[in-house]
Amino acid sequence: MRRSNMVTVRRVRKGASITFVVKEIRRYDPLQDATDVFTSKTGAHLNLITCDGVWDASKKSYTKRLIVFTDLVV
Repeated sequence: MRRSNMVTVRRVRKGASITFVVKEIRRYDPLQDATDVFTSKTGAHLNLITCDGVWDASKKSYTKRLIVFTDLVV
């Protein structure tokens, strides 16, 4: 696995790190149903949500949402 496909979270209080592997990247429209971002039936996951697309000054928002889906590396 290439290191660029990983996300590592450092747990400061516990002095350890946990690593997640990127399994998928999706772009959503702001009004699109994104229920799958918040639900999981198996395993541990970390989903990162950020803005993407073009800035729409009239709405004070970007035109897309970028979601990075990851799975815990055991």
